[in-house]
Amino acid sequence: MRTFLFLFSLCMAITAFAQDDSSWEVNHYEHTRTFVEEGYTYQCDVKYGYVTLYNAANQWTYADQIDNRTGKLYTSNLGENDVFEMSDETAKAIIRIVNQSFSQEEARRITDNGFMLTLFFSPVTGDLAEVCFNFSIFRDSARIPISYYRDIELQLKEQVHVKVLEGGKHLTYLMTCVTLAPEGRLSVMQP
Repeated sequence: MRTFLFLFSLCMAITAFAQDDSSWEVNHYEHTRTFVEEGYTYQCDVKYGYVTLYNAANQWTYADQIDNRTGKLYTSNLGENDVFEMSDETAKAIIRIVNQSFSQEEARRITDNGFMLTLFFSPVTGDLAEVCFNFSIFRDSARIPISYYRDIELQLKEQVHVKVLEGGKHLTYLMTCVTLAPEGRLSVMQP
């Protein structure tokens, strides 16, 4: 009986420690829903198996990008960027932030192409104002807990900025997209 109680207690302890890890086994984003977490709210919109995940406070997720001089929808010329400049340092910071948000073990669980980041910048300051995450419900990204996406958003907003060019000053917002598959943070060797 003591052996049974000991084994039962051991199993319960292991289960308790593994609970944080179990959230990676669930598809969190199969259906449209609102996540109300501690201090923030995220909206998850699912249409035809494609997820758009964003802070519920976002204003530009579905807004048209308008040229305020003409009042018309802005269309860019492919290959031309006359609205903002992003430094190599900023581009590397985006990659670093995503990589540092995951351990190498967690990153290995994301075996596909990761997720797409849509970044919305202020046309006045060049500061990152809003972040959107996009992925398929069938991708490994659908198993990433919401807290990871929130952490990425906060770090990006703190560290990512662009230089607004003349053409961008007249738009309602500036936008760019990047698809990233996390590689995970490098472990630091202790001497």
